[in-house]
Amino acid sequence: MFFGRVRIMALALGNAPEREYAPGLYKISQHLHGQVGLFFTSWNTQETLDYFHSVQIPDFARSGNIASREVRLPAGPLSPIVPEGDQADGYKPTPFSASMEPHIRKLGLNTRVEKGVVTMNVAQTVCNKGDTLTTEQAHILKLLGVKLSTFRVALRWRWDKTTGAIEEYDPPLDDLHDDTDIRGDGEDDEQTEGEEDDKMEG
Repeated sequence: MFFGRVRIMALALGNAPEREYAPGLYKISQHLHGQVGLFFTSWNTQETLDYFHSVQIPDFARSGNIASREVRLPAGPLSPIVPEGDQADGYKPTPFSASMEPHIRKLGLNTRVEKGVVTMNVAQTVCNKGDTLTTEQAHILKLLGVKLSTFRVALRWRWDKTTGAIEEYDPPLDDLHDDTDIRGDGEDDEQTEGEEDDKMEG
């Protein structure tokens, strides 16, 4: 798989019939925009689709993503949120140090320094389910270690080396899930795939 500047990738494939590297590749170039990649493979189409459809990795949400659940912080010492399944035996949360307090307060949390650690003055909701996340909310969630998005890859277009034809497969990621934040494009050795999710697309 190759990720790079879309203009360079388009130039390499050829962005017009008279400039294309192989028949029909310029049609793929027309779909190279946004977060995309090219996937080259000898796998057949179904193998390729099955593989990328199986890739779903929790990821940090970015500004503009839709919150998949509510995140609410209690009053008291503030520490990263570690899912129960990821906690080692005897796990004890480690609050943020006092040096982090000005930055965290600037992001919008109602905090103070108490006994050398960042402390929430009152309980506060970072986001509600369905919210369109702001830059500050996304940053807070990342500091807390809360992953509300899912990294996925959508295979958008396939190029047939024999016929030069291209065929569309997955819909754009924005049409699949609002909480997915990465999309992309791909190509094959014998066939070329188009766009990829989530938070890569092209």
